[in-house]
Amino acid sequence: MIRTCSTALEYARAGNSEKSQLLIKGYSDIGVAMWALSISAMLIVSASLFQNQELNMSDKDDQSQPSQQETSAEPDRNTPPPEVTFVLDHKIPEIEKKEQQINESGGKNREK
Repeated sequence: MIRTCSTALEYARAGNSEKSQLLIKGYSDIGVAMWALSISAMLIVSASLFQNQELNMSDKDDQSQPSQQETSAEPDRNTPPPEVTFVLDHKIPEIEKKEQQINESGGKNREK
């Protein structure tokens, strides 16, 4: 009975040791992931700051050069209106008075 209990205790200690090693490895992997995340966040922030600085510098360069013409929100009222053309997809039939009459179905009826 004592041998059985001591053997079971050895197996339990070996299993606990293996689990402890896996937990320690997991915590070290979490630490590496946090460092990588922190470095990535710092690189993203620095890249966006650098890009904003470039945009500000280009805006200053654009302001130093005289602009050719400033656009306004008001339309130019001196522009003539466009020419409008009425287009039909079919020809309008010509009707002579008192000879033909076109009913709603499109057929021709002769008056008598």
